[in-house]
Amino acid sequence: MDRLRLWLLTLLLAVSIVFVVRFSSIMGIFLFSIGMAYVLMPAVNGAESMMLKHSRYLKNKNRARVMAVILIMLLVVLAVVIGIGTIAPYLSHQITGLIADFPKMRVGLENYLQLLNERLTAMNLPDSLTATLESYFNEIDSYLVSAAWGIVSWLAQAGSGVMNLVIIIILQIYFLMDGPRMIKLGREYLLNHQLNRIADFLHISVRIISRYLKNQVLISGCMALVAFLGMRTIGVGYAGLFALMLFVVDFIPYIGPIVGTVVVIAFALLTISVKTAVAAGIFLLLLQQLEGNVLAPRIQGKSIGVHAAFIILSLLVCFELWGPVGMLFATVLAGMVKMLLSDVMEFLTHPGITIGQFLRMEYGTPTPEPPEPEDAEGAGQAEEKNFSTD
Repeated sequence: MDRLRLWLLTLLLAVSIVFVVRFSSIMGIFLFSIGMAYVLMPAVNGAESMMLKHSRYLKNKNRARVMAVILIMLLVVLAVVIGIGTIAPYLSHQITGLIADFPKMRVGLENYLQLLNERLTAMNLPDSLTATLESYFNEIDSYLVSAAWGIVSWLAQAGSGVMNLVIIIILQIYFLMDGPRMIKLGREYLLNHQLNRIADFLHISVRIISRYLKNQVLISGCMALVAFLGMRTIGVGYAGLFALMLFVVDFIPYIGPIVGTVVVIAFALLTISVKTAVAAGIFLLLLQQLEGNVLAPRIQGKSIGVHAAFIILSLLVCFELWGPVGMLFATVLAGMVKMLLSDVMEFLTHPGITIGQFLRMEYGTPTPEPPEPEDAEGAGQAEEKNFSTD
């Protein structure tokens, strides 16, 4: 029976993986909604507590929960509307100016490439290599046009994502309303069936995700604000647009901040001067070092505890499945996969226990060791002796 349960569990895991891969775009919306619900959950819980404490009409817990969710979601929608009304024109002006500066960027890039071509020609490189480089140089215009159209298409997709935004809001309302109750009922069900291992795994995963998202929003927001002030002081144009970009890519560990810094340096190099590009690069690199070596370790601590190589692998896999949005959740998924793999390895290295016994164990409980070979051999000799005596 235990073997049958193991096969059923394996089949369920395989079906879940196929489902995630097949409906990857839908899963991205659900993951984003769950993440936002975790971020808003403390505010909803606080509003619910205040309503239960100070309002006579809202003494009923379910009624207070509904009103708390409605209040927080209205505040979020109001903040989004105010933000769009105040920030969107500013960002739109910066995006329009950035697209208008593409010819200037092209001229600056052509000058650098011409200088590079002269240096390479002076090195007497093979004709085949020189011809290949010249073909790349001649396609610079097409590259810049593709980049401009990429920005325009991204804006068009953002405008057509109103339906996704409505779906995300509806999902957040459901998650905020029933999320804690569903988690509690699921945990009680698992504990009642003595599936302590799974219950602890889900409880720890929820705690890791919640803590990581809250801390990362705080860290990335502070870094984006400092980057905006620094780029304005240095003289980098479109500082607000680049600060928003740095805020988003900062959720992608290791890779995101480097890509954002390279984009800012390249823009300053092509449109302003080498001095400004060097100053912006030094400033952003120092800011990244402050975040990576001081703020992130102190604030995030060891909530994830995953090696950098495994995080990069998770980033690549999530990008393949869900695109850039998937990379935002790669770190927490890597932490959950690490916990799952640790459980699997612990079970495989202790063949003396069944999967049922293993799932009934709690985290932190020492796994029982199988009987020593000497004891088994001694028991066999004792049985043989008793048999010969009889």
